[in-house]
Amino acid sequence: MLKAIADQPPEIFWPLWLFNWSHIDYCADLHWDVYDVLKRKGSAQPYLDDDSMARFLALPKMVTVYRGCDREYVDGVAWTTSKKVAGYFATGGRYGRPIDPVIATGKIGKCSPDFFFPNGDRNEQEIVCYPKVIHVEEYTGPFVGDHELISERSAP
Repeated sequence: MLKAIADQPPEIFWPLWLFNWSHIDYCADLHWDVYDVLKRKGSAQPYLDDDSMARFLALPKMVTVYRGCDREYVDGVAWTTSKKVAGYFATGGRYGRPIDPVIATGKIGKCSPDFFFPNGDRNEQEIVCYPKVIHVEEYTGPFVGDHELISERSAP
């Protein structure tokens, strides 16, 4: 999909991207391509629906975000404001357990050119951005299958 719409102007790109982002379940191998295209398109803010705009406005000026993943994929664009959700992804979440699971912590200003949009479609408190990584810690568990972790992630 990225290749099909990457050359479209923002007013065409962003509505298509925002509508389809929740259906893109794994893009770690393409994280630099995704970042480059999003960076060229600028903020999605003018194209956010009312719910996404409300989430954006509710964020503090400086946002702390977390990313649970394999250590080699810390530089991705899919982050969350919930450390528990990051823990779910550090366990492998829907993808299978990483070889070297970590939780990265980052900071980003919500008006930064590297802050693209908040996404609430999957109950992951997701922020699509490229923050400054300030800390990376090894994740030692609990891992998928732990009832408490899964029930906490599922809670609104």
